[in-house]
Amino acid sequence: MKSRSFNPLLVVSLFLFSSLLLAEELPLAPRYLEWVNLTKYIITPKEKAVFKELRSDRERDDFIELFWQQRDPTPGTLQNEYKEEHLRRFAYANKYFQHGSPREGWKTDRGRMYIILGEPENRETIDGSILYPMEVWTYRSQPRLGFKTDFRVVFYRKGGLGEYRIYDPFADGPNSLLATDSLSIPADVDDYKALYGKIYAVNPLAAEVSLSLIPGSAPPDPNDGGSSNPTIYLPKTQGSFLLADIEASPYKRVKTTYATNFANLKGVVDVNVAMEYVECASEAVVFQDPATGLLFLHFALQPEKISVDYVPERGEYYFAFQMSVSLQKEGAPVYQYSRTFPFFLDKKGLERLSAGFAIEDMFPVLAGKYVLTVLIRNTVKEEFSSFEREITVEENEGQGFPRLYGPLVSSQITKKTDDNMQPFRFGETSVKAAPKGEFDRNKPLTVFFSADTKGFDSPLSATLTVQEQASLKVVKSLPLAEIPPDSLVYREALIGTLPPGSYRLSLTLLSKGIPLQVKESSFSVSSKKNLPEPGSLSKMVPMTKGYFFYYIAGGLAKNLGEEERGKRLMKKAWDLSSDKAGLAEEYGKILLDQGDCERALEVIEHLSGVEAKRFDYLSLKGQCQALLGRDQEAITTLLEANKIYNSDILVLNTLGRLFLKVGEREEAAKALRASLKLKKEQPLIEELLKDLP
Repeated sequence: MKSRSFNPLLVVSLFLFSSLLLAEELPLAPRYLEWVNLTKYIITPKEKAVFKELRSDRERDDFIELFWQQRDPTPGTLQNEYKEEHLRRFAYANKYFQHGSPREGWKTDRGRMYIILGEPENRETIDGSILYPMEVWTYRSQPRLGFKTDFRVVFYRKGGLGEYRIYDPFADGPNSLLATDSLSIPADVDDYKALYGKIYAVNPLAAEVSLSLIPGSAPPDPNDGGSSNPTIYLPKTQGSFLLADIEASPYKRVKTTYATNFANLKGVVDVNVAMEYVECASEAVVFQDPATGLLFLHFALQPEKISVDYVPERGEYYFAFQMSVSLQKEGAPVYQYSRTFPFFLDKKGLERLSAGFAIEDMFPVLAGKYVLTVLIRNTVKEEFSSFEREITVEENEGQGFPRLYGPLVSSQITKKTDDNMQPFRFGETSVKAAPKGEFDRNKPLTVFFSADTKGFDSPLSATLTVQEQASLKVVKSLPLAEIPPDSLVYREALIGTLPPGSYRLSLTLLSKGIPLQVKESSFSVSSKKNLPEPGSLSKMVPMTKGYFFYYIAGGLAKNLGEEERGKRLMKKAWDLSSDKAGLAEEYGKILLDQGDCERALEVIEHLSGVEAKRFDYLSLKGQCQALLGRDQEAITTLLEANKIYNSDILVLNTLGRLFLKVGEREEAAKALRASLKLKKEQPLIEELLKDLP
């Protein structure tokens, strides 16, 4: 391998050039150009390259949101301290560093350093008769960013006029600090001892920084004899390396894997390969909800370890999990979402953390065979856990035969009277999930299950059997109370205490002694005394917002190709919701897909006053108008949408066809060609363009 010499000045120059290049090359809307300028000193080359290749404003908006998320020191809270501080620094630089410069404050050397490093520990202004005006900024060590010692950044006004320029002892040299007259600069500008002595006589600090940016490295005063070793008066090269490190320091705040995989990150579970994998236990079970009648998938993950951070401002410990969930059918995702779980602990809470924490959640599902993938990432440290499980959900609408749900083995079942929905809660019954499936030998165990007998006209019985895992020896056999016909019941069955060991549990539903359905589970009883109970994290949803679950189920039905069920569920959500704007887009799309354009127009009109949804409103409205044959109205609406997002293929193609329909061939050609630039392989569009100018 050939060795390469390293030129820190070249690195700095290339960095600045490439940052400028991005803004110049991209034909961006003003708000994106502003963002490019705002992030010029903190965006990594990889992020810059990815952003440059984005083709639509939507993608740019998503990327910008991710960009700030990756730098958030406390993800999961409403506040992004890094972003707020960066905006403050940028505004400060513009306000205070433009004086004496034709450039905006953020573009100056002082502005750049202030944006990257923040407020210095100390600022000192130096102005002497033979020295150009100088500023010396002193910073404390920052090991996290690679600055193991205190350091300085120096600026000077060359010629005594104009803006302050950054000073590099090795590249610029002490002579550049001295006013350019024959009396101030020694005849031999390479006589660094003489130069040092000249500056020292005016200001010792100026003399020290003329050679080195590291405090405490000043050589003796030559005016008092100094040192006989002339090399100690040479400018130090570490200043060049320090300045290059400062320029690159923002890169150390973020891992850029997210940028590399940005196209896949949208809606797809992804993980940084640099993260540490932490083993986890998991539990997943389907139950019918008594309030909504929907089937819900309840699940929980318990990582083997949880790293925490201390937040001095709050005097508390902190961790947060970012959870990504994907439900797939036949290899294709049909429902996906992400959620954040932040948590703050006092010292007592930190002690209890040793027992572990389970992250719990739930969402509605429809009948089918799925693969559930759940990934959680602890944002305090690069740790992640995940599990994948096959899930079979049986139909519960109009089946005419009984269904069993569960069973759940638990050592803690409580009653709650508040009007909330949350994971592992069924009406007023809340079941403590146990992802590890391990229980204290001194605590009685209870089995919780549900039976849906709607449409079945005969009473049913059930039996509960507990066997030793190894020998299959039956240790418990419990006949359960009769389950009435045409009902939905929730039952608790007490097992009691069991000796340490591994067990298999079978729950059997019978009709006149004939088994109809069997559900199984496994668990273990610990040999340890006083096994600590893990805590749990979940989010409650008030019943007043229960309509949202119909909305999710409706979207899932649409993705599964069950259009009528999707429309019915979405209408249920719509009828129950007071937040019409929050549902209008998805419900409107379903109505549009089914050709009910008049109703779709009524629904999507609830988006008209939502500025963040302006494009979606205009796009859907224009498509409805087009299908209703209101061509000119549709053109006007879609042109307005195109002003907001000019990179939507559907809008452009619809406009192209509408322009053709009304005889505006040149406008049709413009719209269709713009669409092909975004997506090349569109045979139908290519065919339409053959006969156009």
